[in-house]
Amino acid sequence: MKLLFAYELPLVIAVLTTVVKVGSFSFEKILMHQEYNGVMLGSVSGVLAFIVMIFCAQAKLCLTPFDIPEAETEIAGGTHIEYSGAPLAVVRLNTAIMYLVLPLFIITLFWGGVNFIGWRILTSVLKYVAIVVIMVLIKNTSPRVRIDQAVRFFWGPMFALSAIAMILAIVGY
Repeated sequence: MKLLFAYELPLVIAVLTTVVKVGSFSFEKILMHQEYNGVMLGSVSGVLAFIVMIFCAQAKLCLTPFDIPEAETEIAGGTHIEYSGAPLAVVRLNTAIMYLVLPLFIITLFWGGVNFIGWRILTSVLKYVAIVVIMVLIKNTSPRVRIDQAVRFFWGPMFALSAIAMILAIVGY
């Protein structure tokens, strides 16, 4: 629960950075804004919010370095020790679906979305693969952190980055 509370605030602020730049919560308007004005990654606030989103996605998926809730070596079976059979399959399926949806959400907010018409299929797949590769690189090159370290990380540097991104989005950067 501490990890959940730690990453949610920077995650919400990073999402709101895009909303502030566009002026709408609508995915359609976010995508239209990016089509006419360039992707969010073309601005300083967009890059900072993107970095925050990547780290928050790592924590949301319980991937290393933020996988302590499911630390198989420290805890007999992680947070899902009481689950077996169908309930465990639902939990695992939920994680797999989030692994599909979170990169698509990040691409929609910051990288112009996905398009499955003509040659844009290739660019959409490459965007998705790029996000997943970034997440896998972080997962494979980072050691596991303790809960208190993760909380300090999200409430410190990640909150600061997301707040700076929001301020820059408000002033137009």
